[in-house]
Amino acid sequence: MLSQSWDTVKSGEKPLSQSWDTAKSTEKPLAGVPAGAEQPRLRTERTKPTGERSGRTVEKPISITNITTTAMKKVFILAAAAVVLALAGAQAQERPRTETTESVSLYLPYGVGLHYAYEHPLGRLGTITGRAGVDAGAAWGYNMLGGDRGFWAIAPSIDIEPRFYYGLDRRAARGHGTSGNAGSFLAMQMKNVMPFGYISDSDLTVVGATSFTPMWGMRRVWGGSWLFEFTAGATLAWGWRGGFLTSPHCNVRFGYSF
Repeated sequence: MLSQSWDTVKSGEKPLSQSWDTAKSTEKPLAGVPAGAEQPRLRTERTKPTGERSGRTVEKPISITNITTTAMKKVFILAAAAVVLALAGAQAQERPRTETTESVSLYLPYGVGLHYAYEHPLGRLGTITGRAGVDAGAAWGYNMLGGDRGFWAIAPSIDIEPRFYYGLDRRAARGHGTSGNAGSFLAMQMKNVMPFGYISDSDLTVVGATSFTPMWGMRRVWGGSWLFEFTAGATLAWGWRGGFLTSPHCNVRFGYSF
């Protein structure tokens, strides 16, 4: 209280209470209000003292430049967030596709084959595979001239195999890898066994043949290079010198992908 009174004396200002009483006594009645009635009071605001004597800093008015800068920052942040969300959404919606592969593989159990294969994409889920190598097999049968006898043979072969990898989307949705065309597929193998090779029985000769094998299969790739395939289906074969053969198809293939 002493400090406030001292400041008031120094500044030459009247105390607030005195000023208020003075204002009340000097108020003039408003027009239209009967004398003696309570006069409506005008709403006043106390202003903060300014200047060095008040010991308080004067508030600066808000600049239009500051408002513009703040708005531009918000627009930039919102635009950057929209771009990030758009890129994340595009990446999440990206669907798996088949890839080009090259491999060397060994297949079992109906005979033994060593093949080189080149697989090229056809669309998003399709491929066409060209394969070349050698097939070897053994047989035991009954010959009218020599009785029971067995033999084995080896011959080169080439085949073309279109595939449809219907299982890529399902594997990707489950969080499994699809690299190297790892997934379930449907295929049609068209194979030619060449009419030259080696056969252990001198009374027999290698006969060329053409076969068609519709099949279902699955492919898995480990470590980015090692591959495993299982296929099952039915084979229809024609000998180049006549004859017709049908047989079940069930093979496994182990290989290395480049």
